[in-house]
Amino acid sequence: MMPSDPIPPHPPVATPLAGATDPALAARLLRVAALLPALAYLLVALSPPLNHDVAAVLDFAERWIAGERLYADLIDVNPPLVFVLNLLPAAIGAWTPLDAVQGLLLCVFGLCALSAGMALRLVRLGGAGPMEAACLAVTIPLLTIAAGYDFGQREHLMAVAAIPYLLLAARRIEGVPTGRGLTLGCAVLAGLGFALKPHFLAVPALVEGWVLLRRGPLRALRDPVPWSMAGIWLLYLASLPVLFPEYLGYVLPLVWDYYLDLGGFAWWQVILTERLGTALMLLLPLMVVAFRPAGFRHEARALPQVLALAALGATVSAVVQHKGWSYHALPVRLLTGLLAVVLAARWLDRSLPGMRALRAAPAAAVIAAFAIGIHNFAGAEAPWRQITWSWSRAGAVSDLLKREAYGERLLVLSPDIFPVYPALNYARAQSTLRTMNLWLLQGVYNRCPANGARYRETWEMPRAEFFVYRTVAEDFSRAPPAAILVSRNPGIPWCGREFDFLEYFSRHPLVRRDLPAVSPSGRGRGLSTVSAGRLMTHQDYVGRTETREDRVDPRLVEGLAATLGRPVPQGALPPLWHWMLFQDWRRPEELGPDGHPKRGGFLPPVHDLPRRMWAGGRVTFHAAGLQAEDRLRRTSTIRKVDEKSGGSGRLVFVTVHHLVEGPRGPALEEEQDLVYRGTEGAAVRAAEPAPEMPGAATASLVPDSVMLFRYSALTGNGHRIHYDHPYVTGVEGYPGLVVHGPLQATLLAQHVLDHAPPGARLARFAYRGRRPCFDGRRLTLLGTFSGQDARAETRDEDGATCMQAEAVLA
Repeated sequence: MMPSDPIPPHPPVATPLAGATDPALAARLLRVAALLPALAYLLVALSPPLNHDVAAVLDFAERWIAGERLYADLIDVNPPLVFVLNLLPAAIGAWTPLDAVQGLLLCVFGLCALSAGMALRLVRLGGAGPMEAACLAVTIPLLTIAAGYDFGQREHLMAVAAIPYLLLAARRIEGVPTGRGLTLGCAVLAGLGFALKPHFLAVPALVEGWVLLRRGPLRALRDPVPWSMAGIWLLYLASLPVLFPEYLGYVLPLVWDYYLDLGGFAWWQVILTERLGTALMLLLPLMVVAFRPAGFRHEARALPQVLALAALGATVSAVVQHKGWSYHALPVRLLTGLLAVVLAARWLDRSLPGMRALRAAPAAAVIAAFAIGIHNFAGAEAPWRQITWSWSRAGAVSDLLKREAYGERLLVLSPDIFPVYPALNYARAQSTLRTMNLWLLQGVYNRCPANGARYRETWEMPRAEFFVYRTVAEDFSRAPPAAILVSRNPGIPWCGREFDFLEYFSRHPLVRRDLPAVSPSGRGRGLSTVSAGRLMTHQDYVGRTETREDRVDPRLVEGLAATLGRPVPQGALPPLWHWMLFQDWRRPEELGPDGHPKRGGFLPPVHDLPRRMWAGGRVTFHAAGLQAEDRLRRTSTIRKVDEKSGGSGRLVFVTVHHLVEGPRGPALEEEQDLVYRGTEGAAVRAAEPAPEMPGAATASLVPDSVMLFRYSALTGNGHRIHYDHPYVTGVEGYPGLVVHGPLQATLLAQHVLDHAPPGARLARFAYRGRRPCFDGRRLTLLGTFSGQDARAETRDEDGATCMQAEAVLA
């Protein structure tokens, strides 16, 4: 039987493992046993933690898809392709029920399945012997997922993408034809994999050089594979100045000046690192076997030689990067393992008679799978990092962030990628730092300042240092984060005393204003390198002030008049129309899942109560009033923060005082009551109809989705309960879009004036929300008067009170 013939079913003969049992059952058990190492690696890949570098790249992709600009707002040394590829899992996390980490795992597993499927198709087409076919059938899928803790790293992605290409290269050397679609697919997949890092081009350089040498120039140059890969690389290179000019003009000089020397080893030190040195101890004798002058037939040695050269190219890539990190050696280990399996399987196919090799193939596949599994587990961080994650220091940081700042923005003052990432990903938190870590400060302070000072003054700072110093301070001041994560080990040389990140940045006045309020949280949790601190307690926010300026735009006035169905006011604005001013527009990455700005900033970050609503308020109107084109100043002060328990659980009330001043003096004073609550309890509770209001002036309207959308737009209110029907019904649990509390208060204030004596104006107005009302349902306005005092309510179709108000006329 020729190797290319179909493999018949196993004949009913006993095998050593089967004993007296059914041989077919023994074969099935062997096939199941061969899958056990792959199952172990699958569990490792699915278990936390995600590799820290993979997590960091994914975090940047999430921030990019949320609106920040790559290489302008987000500065990193990595070329753009890896961020472009990570946009897919980031989009899955943003637009589906899966989070970004799950989206990433899904995408990488998809790549592994694609690569393994293409490679095994090439194996089936290649006429492999029974031993080789059986061993490759289990080891190729295993190798695609056998990265352990480095699952998803670019080295892992490159090795996975390269496996079909290497099998195809052997077929090209042997002159075996392959279908055009499969050939092109292997070339495109490999081209993208090698494009992830310029260092990876050492692999195709050696492989294509060997193909050229073995096939001759005329045949090799007509081959579409190298030209397809080169086309991908040239297109990628040409896209950089067009799509990512900042990477070439700004980031690369920073990398050259400050990154390349960080943690660098000499070439011989890289070779002698534990993982690369161990892999080379296996690779070198296997290369001797693959290239020995006797033994295999000349054409039968193509695949071992291609694999040996690819592993050598991966070694060159690891050495050139001169970091000595574990994942740099990963492709060498994976390709060396595949080389060992191919050499052993081919030796067995040559040594054993055809039927005997066929019978022993399942057992050989089990041995190959376990050998590859042990080879990649030996001395690696997985599965031990996954097993110890829940009680490790890094796991404690992840739990701390989930508890203290879930879904929030953090200022990360650390040179570390691990354990900061993936703790941020699991907490769905987001770093406010423009760089992944403080590597720029490490590069700038790689040597002590010449004048003996611990820190440089601003006029002494090089451009890179001043960029970090300025952007951290400005981002901190513009939207203070919910928490600060600070490394106790700065990774910067000792220069008379330790480099202290908090001390360094607190020299900036924008940071110094708020930084003294930092209170440690989590230092007593055995965190030797990383600590976290909440930025102010809730009560620390009492007395905090903020000043904003705005102009009464006539177009806003016209828009609100049209929305409310009122004439455009001439002269003074109607009461409560000032709520369309001083809007708080945030960038997409600064918004929470409900459309509100993320916690932090001026208001206290109540992390554990996800729902925030406007409960009520009190307004005093001064005679100066507001008019179109007025330029205004609003001074806001947090007066009170109270914690209470209600029917829906724990509540936190925040009272904010606003003073609005215009060209004619103070226009109004206002106190707003904001309430934070959890998701417990029903969104809307049943209520009895309110008592009758004898003699009340009444009016009614049906707020529709258009009215609510326009009011949200005019007031800059991004809260999704007012315009996003799937969100408000599916997430918040309301039966429809919620009518804004401020909109109801505005309608009530106007209703009071509509039925007040001619010439009256509002002196004071107080309102309180009782229950929500919804779009498409009739809303009734009621008002009663007693001298200068008035009471007003909105009621829903069931007669239940939605908002109550009291007014004093002047």
